[in-house]
Amino acid sequence: MNQPGWVFREREQCCGCGLCAALCPVHAIDMREDVEGFRYAAIDGNRCIHCGKCRNGCPFHPADGFAAMTIPPAAVFGARLKDESALMRSQSGGVFAAIARVVLESGGVVYGAAFDTTGTVVAHRRVETAHDLLPLLGSKYIQSAVDASIYESLRSDATSGRPVLFSGTPCQAAAVCSLWPKGKPSNVIICDLICHSIASPRFWRDYAEEISRKSRKRVTAVRQRDKALGGWHRMVETFALEDGSIVSGKLFARMFSSHLLFRPSCSRCPYTTPNRESDFTLGDFWGIDAVKPEWATDDKGASLVLVRTSVGEAWLRKASSLLDIFESAFGQSDQAQLLAPVRKPCGREAFWGGYRLFGLTWARFALFFLRVRAAVLRRMSKE
Repeated sequence: MNQPGWVFREREQCCGCGLCAALCPVHAIDMREDVEGFRYAAIDGNRCIHCGKCRNGCPFHPADGFAAMTIPPAAVFGARLKDESALMRSQSGGVFAAIARVVLESGGVVYGAAFDTTGTVVAHRRVETAHDLLPLLGSKYIQSAVDASIYESLRSDATSGRPVLFSGTPCQAAAVCSLWPKGKPSNVIICDLICHSIASPRFWRDYAEEISRKSRKRVTAVRQRDKALGGWHRMVETFALEDGSIVSGKLFARMFSSHLLFRPSCSRCPYTTPNRESDFTLGDFWGIDAVKPEWATDDKGASLVLVRTSVGEAWLRKASSLLDIFESAFGQSDQAQLLAPVRKPCGREAFWGGYRLFGLTWARFALFFLRVRAAVLRRMSKE
């Protein structure tokens, strides 16, 4: 059996956006999961023609002359939905929901990440109706798969003249922008996120399947940060079961905070900066208590919006009737992910070595060890 090659040998060099598979003229690249559930670009050596388009087109490692000029924010806003029920379904202020709604009402299409019907897998999909938009709302903290068909569909929709909104992580957004090296069409709107790094799809899949197995009921929907239980400031994951009951937990939230689940490339992320290629960036407005205290005390969430282009400004203005919005400044928010990437945690390899053998039991042990270690360090600092 022919062994696959890899577009990049080191895992830290691949962000898993899947653009190389879409660019390959002979379809010699497949995205394959590793033991952590992250997807990497594998090359079929029997089909590869060594054209170099996969490497030269990589947005994570752009070739000389390929990278588009990044743009600093032209304006900064704080915002959140006026509709309280819709606000509670979002994980921050719901600005994406507002903009997506007006795009659809204008006859456009929206691309974003959604869970499958089992709540175990996240992938990007294309929607054209408000009903189909609902699964795209809310944050997903595991990596979403963007198949080659999504890039092909984006190109096709861009030629139609309809508004086309794409939402994803900064690396995914950069991949979409690079579909048009000379500049994307004005009807294409790119929204990226203030990303804290992406977590292991395998870990989440194992966790959701454990919930289903222990409850003996099928998981039908999930929220990885349910404000109805934990509020805006705390992460609590909830699982809706087929009988209508809800199971909540914090195993994923705690493991996410440990950084042990993050993709290796996240520690080298070039997009942890306010200067990007997207039309606008959305994230939590941490620090809102000093700017708009009432939005912090009710714990319902607030969004930070960084607008870079006239396209982004125009669509935010169209959605403004659905939002409470105010002009802000970059220094008023507290977002470390706009300054530097998350550091690779000590012990990551040891954790995954144990996880491959013992699964979620090992994760719970790791959390116990980290809590004990933190307590010891706190006591030592006081002595």
